[in-house]
Amino acid sequence: MPKPVETDPNTLHAALPFNAYQQAALALVGKAYRARQAGKLAGLPTGLTPLDDCLGGLQTGLHILAAEPGAGKTALALQIARTVAATGVPAVYASFDESPVRLALKALAATAQVSFSELANGGTSEEKAGLIWQQHAATLTALSFVPADAKLTPHDLAEQVRGQMDLQQQQTGLLVVDYLQPWAGAMASANRVEIRAAVGDMALALRKIALDLDIPVLVISAQNRSGQGSTSMTSLRESSDLEYGADSIMMLVESNEAHGSGIYGRKLFLAKNRFGRSGNEIKLAFDGRTQTLHEAGGF
Repeated sequence: MPKPVETDPNTLHAALPFNAYQQAALALVGKAYRARQAGKLAGLPTGLTPLDDCLGGLQTGLHILAAEPGAGKTALALQIARTVAATGVPAVYASFDESPVRLALKALAATAQVSFSELANGGTSEEKAGLIWQQHAATLTALSFVPADAKLTPHDLAEQVRGQMDLQQQQTGLLVVDYLQPWAGAMASANRVEIRAAVGDMALALRKIALDLDIPVLVISAQNRSGQGSTSMTSLRESSDLEYGADSIMMLVESNEAHGSGIYGRKLFLAKNRFGRSGNEIKLAFDGRTQTLHEAGGF
């Protein structure tokens, strides 16, 4: 067997021979093998078995979740973050769309399987809500929220995730960004070309965070108006940079399947998957009461 070639950290952009990657490649294989032997995933669990089967869990890289308004993309992203946090792995959720307080309430309602609207709109007393909080706080300890605004930088986010990984004494974590276009738009003028460039820059910066920290980064993306409800990657707003830079792209769309009162049909289409097959379609049901999504067969 050829002797492994040592990689020099000072030759970051140098062309290195095949054997230079032996140690890192075999370590990656070994990590995935040990996980499977232990009945675990190569990456972090999403809580949706068919999706985990396709992706091997959320592995290191940039993952895009896109949908039209109201389809449940925030609910799904928060659900994935809750699933990861329940394993003790830190999940950091940065939202440019909703306040951390409302997201915390949504996480509580979904975990406790109680009505979010009852919690948020006066249907539950503070005392009862406090009891629910105490019952489920331990499950959500590793979940944290970042109040995001235009001043937040990718470096800031990286430091937040690194800090939570240290706090939870974990070698990995999850970063969720909800969602990309408002953040990029705040960094640019109203000029469409500049906004598109900013989206591309943000996507590259977030993928760098994923690679530097060896974590998955899940980013919610808007769809352009003409492509809302589509499963095509070209429907991503400012699509070209996202389309090529992402390691996986998931499209959440409505379906006409009926599941009962307050339960809405959804389909999750895996449009891109660098970890395995793409083109898979997963049937889901969206529970509007608890703001959770489940495999359609579960209803």
